[in-house]
Formats: sequence, structure tokens, C-alpha cells
Amino acid sequence: MIINYKKLNEILLGKTKMLKYSEEFAFVPLRIYYENKFQECIFQTPKLFIPYGKQKLDNGKFIIDLSFQNRENDKENEIFLRSLDKIYSIIKEQYKEKNVNSFLKETNFDSTMRLKVSLNSKFYDTSKQDLYKIDSFSYGTFIIQLEGLWIHNNEIWFQWYLLQGRIEIPLVLKEYAFIEEESKYDKMKKMGIPEGAINLQKNLDKGLLSGKGLRSGKGIPPPPPPPTFKNEGRLHVSKIKASDLQSVILKKGGPLEKRKINSKTGFAPPSLEELQTTLAKLKRVPN
Repeated sequence: MIINYKKLNEILLGKTKMLKYSEEFAFVPLRIYYENKFQECIFQTPKLFIPYGKQKLDNGKFIIDLSFQNRENDKENEIFLRSLDKIYSIIKEQYKEKNVNSFLKETNFDSTMRLKVSLNSKFYDTSKQDLYKIDSFSYGTFIIQLEGLWIHNNEIWFQWYLLQGRIEIPLVLKEYAFIEEESKYDKMKKMGIPEGAINLQKNLDKGLLSGKGLRSGKGIPPPPPPPTFKNEGRLHVSKIKASDLQSVILKKGGPLEKRKINSKTGFAPPSLEELQTTLAKLKRVPN
């Protein structure tokens, strides 16, 4: 089981039987007491700084250094660092007669711990995609294992492995990702209009855009031009303004001439004024 670094407040370390590899070297597997049982020391770290990336040593093996330099900004770094200090203090207390080498080193990047990277170590980006190159000056979250202690004569070293790393890398869009403006055909589809009607509308639009008329069956003809009127023989009539009426002086007219009625036919011919009024109402017929 993987133990989150936040749950390492009370650490109980246990060690199993020592494994002898030679007359000079022996290995002591370590266990941690968690949830009422001893289990492997596998921890998930907070986000840590990677100053050098994954490095290859002269012997062909790979290592990675993790720095706690961001602890002044991230309290989680400080919490995990205190838990690691406690692990070191417990081992140092158990092996008082030997020199216990600390796995935390002071470097230009604050306290730093070194882990071995095996062929089984896996790296991922934040999208859960495999990573094979770990750049320097990056950040990541890690699953690490304290496998045990190497003992050589009077010296003791901690054996840390990196199991997995999730590296923060700049986001890369591998495919075309622009949000296209929704077309009117998409809107028609959302409205529940049948596909056949939508295709018909597409064909009509294509015919309209291509300039083809109804003869091709793929479009609507353009509207006819507005009608033109001849201006020949028209009189220009000016509009009367209110100021013009103020200067008009009305004169008293004479009495209207009475119509003379023919005694035989009973017909009364119109007066000159009536003829002029009637003619003024007549409209001109265009040629």
C-alpha cells in the first residue's frame, strides 16, 4: 500500500532479518507499521523540485535528485521533510555503534535526497502519458520506496528507489484544437430538423453562392431590380413652408356668377371657376 506523506506523523519502523551478501556487505529490509500491520515503506511525496533531471552515472546506473527548496512557499514540503528527518533519527538511534550516513544532503538547492532509478521506474506527465526524458529545473510528484539499509563494516547507507514520477511539463496540443463557430446547419440539427431538409438547404445555399438560378435546381434567383420611372414632362412642385404662409394676404373676391339655366333644356353650363378647378384635379397620363 502507498502511504501519503501527510500520514507519517507517527512513524514506527521495523526491520526484518539481515541478508548477508558477502563478508563485507549485508542488507536489512525495512518495514513501516501502518494500519495495524507492518508493510513496505512506500510513500507518495508532495510536489518537489528536480534540479538536474534524470542523470546517468559513470557505472551506467541512473539516479534522480529531489530538492525541498520550495518549502518556504509550500508547507507540504516542510511536513514531508520533517517525516524523513524522523526516519533518519530512528535508524541512527538503533545503530548507535555505527556511522549512519544521511540520505539528505545540503546543496545549492537546499536539502536534497538522491534516489535510484531502475528499469522498472515509470514517468508520466499530468495527462498520464509516458515520459522518457526528465528535464532539469522541473517539478513533479513521486512514489518512492525506502527498501532498506546497506551495512558495510561500520558504515550504514539508506537504499531509496523511485518507483513512479508524475512530472509537470508545459502543455502541448498535439491536434488541431480551435473552437469553430457553430454553423447554421448545426443549429438546424439541434432544432430537430430532418437531415434531408438540412441537405436540401445546403444545396440551395451552394446554388445561391455559385450564382446558378432555378434552372439548375440549386438556388433562388436574385430579386428583380426596382422599377424606374421617366421624369419627362413632370413639373417640379416646391413644398410650401409655414413661413411662406405668413406673407400671404387674402383679398375679398367678388360675388360668384349665378348659373344661367336654359328654359327649354333645363341645362345649366358650369362656370369658368368650376372648369378650372376640375382641370386642376385631372392627372397626367404617361406616354
